[in-house]
Amino acid sequence: MVWPETRKNVVGKKMKTRHWFLLLLILTLTVFGSVEAQTQAGFISLDCGLVPTTTTYTEKSTNITYKSDADYVDSGLVGKINNAYMTQLQQQTWSLRSFRDGQRNCYNLFDLTANIKYLIRATFMYGNYDVLNQLPSCDLRVGANKWFSIKITGVTNSSSYEIFHVVTQDDLQVCLVKTGPTTPFISSLELRPLNNNSYNTQSGSLIGWTALTDNETTLISTDLPIDISSVYDMPQAVMKTVVIPANGSNTCYMRPPKISVSTIFNPSAVSSSNGKFSFTFTMTGNSTLPPLINAAEIYTVLDVTQLGTDNDEVSAMMNIKKTYGLSRKLSWQGD
Repeated sequence: MVWPETRKNVVGKKMKTRHWFLLLLILTLTVFGSVEAQTQAGFISLDCGLVPTTTTYTEKSTNITYKSDADYVDSGLVGKINNAYMTQLQQQTWSLRSFRDGQRNCYNLFDLTANIKYLIRATFMYGNYDVLNQLPSCDLRVGANKWFSIKITGVTNSSSYEIFHVVTQDDLQVCLVKTGPTTPFISSLELRPLNNNSYNTQSGSLIGWTALTDNETTLISTDLPIDISSVYDMPQAVMKTVVIPANGSNTCYMRPPKISVSTIFNPSAVSSSNGKFSFTFTMTGNSTLPPLINAAEIYTVLDVTQLGTDNDEVSAMMNIKKTYGLSRKLSWQGD
């Protein structure tokens, strides 16, 4: 994306040059009226290690309903973070499942819709659950491909990793792979079906997210409801806050339509020779209001080069696994 007649950088981010990136900019104007609450149809929201396994609950801060992960995994031990940390965290991070045995342990996510794009989110909160004060690390894999290398940076640091991924079958395996002496674990695992017209990429999946921050901007917000109807289905909380230039002197070529969300994105990946990307808003002569932006999302393109096993072969192997009672055999996990 090229912004004409660049005058002032509103936002700049340094990034490594080893990957390609896609950019999504989201803008809006305030709207009067009511907005329907988001449906949870097709959601899979797993609180890993939640007991009793029949438990369900609704997280108060998000209104999302969580359930136990017991039906989706055959291995691992349940645990809980230190009680002292619970009050400052969402409930789905209070419990966890750790995988002391085996090199690779996998979740089998079923009842998905083939050829649909999903947002997959894995969350990790160590919380010194094992009273060892040893910060774990492991690899995270989606299907047959490496997703991310996880490295926990603090006892109370909650980390979430997201990927936009098109599933090719009606199930998907997400695996944690041991990479060192520490024990892999996971706090929650969530899937959200998406509109296939959103977050498009020419190939591969999309990982990563960044927020807009800059010391030359001012944050403003509104209590009025926002019309979030678009293919991206942005949350109300995101669209009710915007940043504008601190001095209010710069205005923008882009003119968002009233009472609706407007999204700008580049359909193909871009790279930078110096690892730096700058997004600039420039002045128009007839504008009377400063530019505004609600959110920016920047994604790394993950090449999904390792194809999954043929679905008929997977079904045959799963039938063998069930027939011979191999559900607890760790070597029969993952693609």
